Amino acid sequence: VKSISKIGHEYHLMIKNPAKYIDLLDVSENDNIIIHYELCENIPTLLDQIREKGCHVGLAIDAPTPPEAILNYYKKIDLVMVMLIHAGRMGSEFQKNCLHKIKNIQERIDRQGYKVVIGVDGSVNRETIPSLKEFGVSHFVGGSTGLFVSGIPFEKCAKDFKDLVLA
Repeated sequence: VKSISKIGHEYHLMIKNPAKYIDLLDVSENDNIIIHYELCENIPTLLDQIREKGCHVGLAIDAPTPPEAILNYYKKIDLVMVMLIHAGRMGSEFQKNCLHKIKNIQERIDRQGYKVVIGVDGSVNRETIPSLKEFGVSHFVGGSTGLFVSGIPFEKCAKDFKDLVLA
């Protein structure tokens, strides 16, 4: 894919012990590598390992995880990915409490002066994108409810998704 595309790629490592895989990734400065807070030990070392690759550093948190859990990592990351569903459960219901979590994260980032993008993954679709944007989200991951909707051509889903994100 890299040979035919100039856009950045995202490597969302929803795995335990991602260190050995991080080194295997061929990344550029436009790419993101995201690890999961709940699945990793020694997070500061992993974030440094990703930074050394020369790409963007991301940290994902699962829907039930409180935003306070990642307070010490804002200075080391470029992206915080808020899972809007329980991670690993494709098609799960949108967790509305995540809107307050996103607001809390945005306020803390602003207060501390960090340049961290807020992204979301899980249940990102035409119903959720407008309110997510209002809460400061600027990075959207499309999946089974937004881009790959059964019975709707991908081209239509992709156009609608793009239009909503850019509106």
